Amino acid sequence: MNGVLAGTVTLHTGTPPNAPHRAEVQKLLVHPAARRHGLARALMQRVEREAEHAGRSLLTLDTRAGHAAEHLYRELGWQEGGRIPGYAMNADGTPGDAVFFHCNTLHSAGKNLSDAVKYSLVFTYHGASNAPMAGTRSASVTEVELNAPSGA
Repeated sequence: MNGVLAGTVTLHTGTPPNAPHRAEVQKLLVHPAARRHGLARALMQRVEREAEHAGRSLLTLDTRAGHAAEHLYRELGWQEGGRIPGYAMNADGTPGDAVFFHCNTLHSAGKNLSDAVKYSLVFTYHGASNAPMAGTRSASVTEVELNAPSGA
């Protein structure tokens, strides 16, 4: 987005000793001006692929109930694991419900209802002018090709 951060997702692999196969997808964020162009889907597919490469076969995440991301996760074949009322506070200070999802990158824990290719750390889409600072511990950046929806 003209050298400005457009989207990011984090894969948290700091799991307890009894969970070396697990990881948590955290903070999938897409700038409002970059939405509806497939960036969130591309970031999720990439984080799934990277998790698989890291030997993490079971991924989990949570999202605000009723949020657009809930629909995206279902489209990508993620399975709902449960809901917790009042789990997190909304921007207006009222309690909001959360939906928890899980995905198995090896497709052995549950039926994957999606036709989407299952791919699987921090991934950030940004331009060259937004490069990591020298001397910092930053993951390498891989650009994600996006196609605008027809009619956009």
